[in-house]
Amino acid sequence: MNKNHLVRFYPVLLIVLTSIMLGGCSQPAGDTSGADAPPMEEWSITVEVVGGETVEFTNEDALEIGPVEVAIAEKDKDTTKEEEQWTGVLLKDILEYAGVTEFSVVSVEASDGYAREYEPEIANSEGTALGWCRNGELLGEEDGFVKLVVDGKGKNWQIKQVAKIVVIP
Repeated sequence: MNKNHLVRFYPVLLIVLTSIMLGGCSQPAGDTSGADAPPMEEWSITVEVVGGETVEFTNEDALEIGPVEVAIAEKDKDTTKEEEQWTGVLLKDILEYAGVTEFSVVSVEASDGYAREYEPEIANSEGTALGWCRNGELLGEEDGFVKLVVDGKGKNWQIKQVAKIVVIP
């Protein structure tokens, strides 16, 4: 091969190899299983609209909606902790799935009865999500396989072992 062919060949080869490498290492959006990671556990959350319907929202529904990646930085008193990458579904998308268009308050309840109310501004935020994967690792049984996380808020705004979402019109 002469020098002109080599000058044209190497950049093309570099692009092809880079594409293959990136394509082989990346995962489709929402696929948090990875080669070594176990599949997401099965879970179900009751979504109750006061005076309306009650819907069961499951891990399969979450995958159908389409998982998103959300950067969450938990606040600790006057400081903000390092950002964590969460894979999950936005709370506003769960509400939409349940047919909720307007509400005054959303209450999210843990399996132990702990609950927290969220105003529409927080519930509809791009930084409020039901996550099942933190920094590439699936949550375990301690977190109930899913956790409600809120960007820029403290631990008392996060709900482990989410069991129920109550929507108050």
